Amino acid sequence: MQETIFDFLDQLAQIQELTISVLQEKQALLVNAERSVLDAIAVKEKNLIVQLKDIQNKRQAILRRAEKNGTKADSITALCQKLFPADLILRKQIDAAKNRSRQIHFIALSNWTMTQRSITHINQIIELIETRGLGKTTYQNTTIKSDNQNGGSGIIDRVA
Repeated sequence: MQETIFDFLDQLAQIQELTISVLQEKQALLVNAERSVLDAIAVKEKNLIVQLKDIQNKRQAILRRAEKNGTKADSITALCQKLFPADLILRKQIDAAKNRSRQIHFIALSNWTMTQRSITHINQIIELIETRGLGKTTYQNTTIKSDNQNGGSGIIDRVA
């Protein structure tokens, strides 16, 4: 079982490193607004999703196998703590995987935030085009504040 877990953690590390690399590449493209190259990243992301699903299935298989052998655990960390509590090498690999996971979450959130800001900016531009800058909203039953009334203009208020 220990060898299986080491193999799993090695595969997980490779996939996490690849994920970090793709997300950082995407981040650079978002910052530079290189829309045409972003489509190529989508293909890489789809491949990553397949690999991540595969590693998730392997994780589930390890946990099911352990349960069949009498050790029930809800995570690889908990399983290793039960089966191999003194294995420092295994613990270091698990900690490294957790750190990479946090890094992936941070980069993904950062990318999402940049994307949302771009969408907000586009919405503001569309609002200006639609209203011709006259302060009328394109949406019914919506009032907007002018710059003179301590607010912004359009759907998205700069004060918010």
